[in-house]
Formats: sequence, structure tokens, C-alpha cells
Amino acid sequence: MKQNPAQIFAICLVLLSFSVLVAAQKTVVPIVFFDDGDNPADSTIEHGNLLGGVGNGKWLNAKTTFGKLKGTEKYSLFNFESGKKGEYLLGEIKADSVTCFDSYYFKPQLKVTANFALGANADWEVFPRQPKKVSFTDATYKKSVKDVLRLRGLPKSPAKIIQAFRVDLDGDGREEVILEADYTAEDSNQFPTVGTYSFIIIRKTVGGKAKNLFVDGYFMTKKDAEPGGDPSISGIADLNGDGKMEIVVKVGGYEENWLKVYEMKAGKPSEIEALSYYCGV
Repeated sequence: MKQNPAQIFAICLVLLSFSVLVAAQKTVVPIVFFDDGDNPADSTIEHGNLLGGVGNGKWLNAKTTFGKLKGTEKYSLFNFESGKKGEYLLGEIKADSVTCFDSYYFKPQLKVTANFALGANADWEVFPRQPKKVSFTDATYKKSVKDVLRLRGLPKSPAKIIQAFRVDLDGDGREEVILEADYTAEDSNQFPTVGTYSFIIIRKTVGGKAKNLFVDGYFMTKKDAEPGGDPSISGIADLNGDGKMEIVVKVGGYEENWLKVYEMKAGKPSEIEALSYYCGV
């Protein structure tokens, strides 16, 4: 059966659209985070974990992202404080089936100071707004911490802030303040006891009033309770190109560690489950 030019054109258009769709489905921007190592001053990157990726505007977990990579991709490396460091090859990516199941790692051995990497095909501004450090001793912020401690059953614990940043996370023109608070109360054997805490909150103004939004952490309100992992603010950046900034949180525990990423959804911090990383021995 002969086909007229219009039919041939329509078929070609369908095939082209399908090819574009398939290509888009295979395109992924991987997200890699680097270990600090034993010496933070050492600028050699020896190890990095594939946290996940972004594809078609959606978060992808590490396993799905790994399945879409060839191992020859270039990566843009970033430092949270000083920005982009350049483009590099990270080398072969391997699956860790011994200690950290369902995880994938690189051993790039690069002489550069960087915290994380995105696939070089990421075409957005990773730091649309620069976080600014603020005073640990600010009375308003210490009150925010005391308010949280009171609600969590530790009204007598001192408010000890160890990291504080101000930045517009969701791009609405109003800055939030991210506070990391940590304090250890010790018993006679120098073990953590009642009064110990470690947590991160976001102080956000809603309707002209400041609210404390809990991100991650733990509070020891009972004697002999096991302390949880200590969360720390690792960095703040736009990891998927939506103009909003995610908060990267490292959580260190006894012979185990986590890496979590939080995004603002409906005005509240929400953990991105696809990007959650855990390793324990």
C-alpha cells in the first residue's frame, strides 16, 4: 500500500517524538557526595557515594540512577562555601555489597576541595542564593532553641547553637534561619544522660509570626536512654533545578551514619526519601 507524503510525515513525527522521549527518560543528573575523610584539611577526594539523581524533574534513588550511568560521565564539583570547582571524571562506580548494602561508590583520588558533585549536564544555578552565617549567640535564635527544648521535655538544658545560617530556601523572598543545636549532659561515668540533645530546626516567618520547624534530631528525656545520631548541616544548595534550596544533613551515630536531604514542601521541611543514604557495621 502506498502512503502519501502527509502520512509519511506524520509517521516520521511520531518516531521522532518517541526517540526524544526515550532519550529524555535515559537522561539523568547524578548526585554524588564526598566523604570528609579523617583530615578535613586534606584536599584529596578519596571516596564518594552516589546519593541518587534527578530525571525528568523527579528524584531518583541510587539504584535507579546507577542503572542509567555508563561510568564515563563528567561531573561538576562544588564546594558549599566557595561554589563550583570545575568538571572532572570520577571514574568507575562500584556497588558496595559488603558493608553498605544498596549503595554505590567512587574512588576518584582528586586533588580538589569539594563537598559534592552533580552530573555536568546539570544546567541550572546550583546556588541561586548564598547562605549567610549568623551569630550563635543571637538572643532571638537562642530563644527559638529554648522553646523547642521546652516542648520536647528538656526545659533545663542550656541552648547551645553550633551552626546557624540565613537563606531564602523556597524562593518566596523571605529568608529562613537554619539552626543546629547540640549539647551533651554527662553522668558520673561521662556517658550522655538526661538533658542531652542534638537537633536542627528552621525558623520561618509565617503570617508575620516566627515558627520553629523541626528537621531532624533527638532529645534524651529519660535516664539510660540511647542517644540518637547527631545531625549536622552539611550544606544548602539547589540539587534539582527547581529554584528551591535543599538542606543536606549528615547524621553520625555509633558505627553508623546517614546522609539525608530535606526540601521545603507546603512551607515545611520534608525528607526526600529517594536520596536517603545509610551505612552501618
